[in-house]
Formats: sequence, structure tokens, C-alpha cells
Amino acid sequence: RSRGVRPLALPSSARSVLNLKTSTWAVLHESDCMHIADYSDPDVSLTDKPKICAPSSASLKTWVEERGLKWTRCDTCFG
Repeated sequence: RSRGVRPLALPSSARSVLNLKTSTWAVLHESDCMHIADYSDPDVSLTDKPKICAPSSASLKTWVEERGLKWTRCDTCFG
């Protein structure tokens, strides 16, 4: 891989990932989604946006709702 880009290492129990796009909006992904698991474009950073991982999407939905955030499902994962 060019410029030291490596796949994102997620905890083995993580099945769902929230990508916090802004301070008020997140996108829910499955952990093996191409947008999360292995993005080899050297011009894109997987660490610029915070990620929240959990064993299930239900706990992540609760997490965003408790914080008053808006969220959507990834069309690739859940399309």
C-alpha cells in the first residue's frame, strides 16, 4: 500500500461502526463495510473522523439518540 495506509483495526467484538461525519451527524456501517474495513485510497484518512464501535447496531442507535445526533444507515451496508 502506498504512503503507509493500513486497514482500520477494529476490536474483534465490533460488528457495527458509527462514523461521526460532523458533530451532529453520523453514518452507521457494518464493520466489514468497504468504507470502514479497508480503504486503500492514499488521499483519504480513516482517522480524521471519530468512530464508535459496538457489537450491535442497537447500542449505537441508542448512543446517538442519547446525544441528540442525527444518523443514517450506509447505503452500501444496508442498501
